[in-house]
Amino acid sequence: MSAPSHARRREPCGHASYETGKIVKRMWHCKRLSAAVPLAVLATAALAQTANLDWGPPPPKTLIAEQQKGHTLSSELIGMDVFTDDDFPVGYIDGLVFDAEYRVVAAIVSIGGVLGIGAKRVAVSWDEFDVRPRDDLARVRVSRARLDRGPHFKSKDLIRAERAAARNELKRKLDSGQQPD
Repeated sequence: MSAPSHARRREPCGHASYETGKIVKRMWHCKRLSAAVPLAVLATAALAQTANLDWGPPPPKTLIAEQQKGHTLSSELIGMDVFTDDDFPVGYIDGLVFDAEYRVVAAIVSIGGVLGIGAKRVAVSWDEFDVRPRDDLARVRVSRARLDRGPHFKSKDLIRAERAAARNELKRKLDSGQQPD
């Protein structure tokens, strides 16, 4: 037995309608309602963010109030004088190199030059250092001669700048009709 033609049909949002006009009106109502629900969720989230909630004290070691005994600041290392094991002054610590886990793997030692002009920057493994912040000095287990022969340290920025200069020089030569080297 089939349902009478005037029987109500259920629409997707749960409303019954008889005519097309009512269906459209009900669908508009459903869309308006479905838009209001996310807005209410967003408003609740915004209210929660603006509320001054006290979640209690932060976990231990999240915030450090003061430098502890045995802690050394990076600013204490940068500029520290570097000596060889036989007390020969070789330069000063100009920077630190960190690995992917942010552990110090090397110190960049600035050697030679006058007031930093003409100095050579050499990266020395951190394992070769004996750092004494209290005495404001670091000893390195590498000879002065070996540091002088060591390669000039190139940072990522210096490498990028050298590559850009090489590309620009090549472009200039090609644009002027010269043969590249």
